[in-house]
Amino acid sequence: MGVLNTWRAKHSFLINTFQATLRHRLSSIDSTALVAPRLMRSSSIISKLKRLDGMKLARMQGIGGVRGVPSRLNQVNDVRALCEEVGRFDHELAAVRDYIHNPKVDGYRSLHFGFRYQNQLEPEHNGLFVERQLRTKLQHAWATAVETMGTFLGQGLKARQGESHWLRFFELVSYAFAHIEKTPRIPGWDGLDFESTCIAIRDAEIQLGVLDKLRGFTAVVNAISDTKHRSRKFFYHLVILNSLQNSVEIFPYSEKEFKIAAANMRNPKDGLFQVRQLKCFWFRQAQYIHLVKHAQFSF
Repeated sequence: MGVLNTWRAKHSFLINTFQATLRHRLSSIDSTALVAPRLMRSSSIISKLKRLDGMKLARMQGIGGVRGVPSRLNQVNDVRALCEEVGRFDHELAAVRDYIHNPKVDGYRSLHFGFRYQNQLEPEHNGLFVERQLRTKLQHAWATAVETMGTFLGQGLKARQGESHWLRFFELVSYAFAHIEKTPRIPGWDGLDFESTCIAIRDAEIQLGVLDKLRGFTAVVNAISDTKHRSRKFFYHLVILNSLQNSVEIFPYSEKEFKIAAANMRNPKDGLFQVRQLKCFWFRQAQYIHLVKHAQFSF
């Protein structure tokens, strides 16, 4: 873990440079654009090392970077032109992956630039890979929903690992968004017009209760966020969502109270819809929830 933490720290240092540059360039194109740093969590790095045969930490891309989210596709293209202009940037443009015009089969759409850091004043960082992502707000909403739902469901939807009906739902939504933005659609749904796509999404949403779950998850995040301001530090949160009563209950526990939290999870009150144990990490203004256990969770 020591090597991994050192590697993440090096990338964290570089992110500030790329973030300032991207923020400056986006400000003249879309004043409402979002800019955020991206540093891959240790658990995600370990998962990727295990999942991909032959993957090495030194060759892994996407550990650190920044993401720019303008409103419209033409604004993404304007920033792309600046990124690809020779001589405008000191760092080496090593790779461009266009998942907007060549979307992934799961529906992911975004534009990725891979840079090799170059700075004569900081040669110890030269050669490190930093990624810059560009996507529209519609594409960002899709990716955020996938990650949020995967996190709470305990399924690797982001890595195309999970129950088929959830994967299919997000494929359909991406297909509809591509219709709206007039970009290439993902393969596998050829011939499905916009109206038919919307009907399929509506039926899947009713079956899965997607909107109810997302509303509940939003309430959970807000409630857990409130607990971090209390004088007592909480390590676990027992989350109880009741879709019939449209209610959410949050029971915080300290790290030493794990056995109590686990016992309450095994013996929830009658009529509960979902029970989950969570551990929280907080990065700036965004809330990320990392799952401690996936057991005893059902929909």
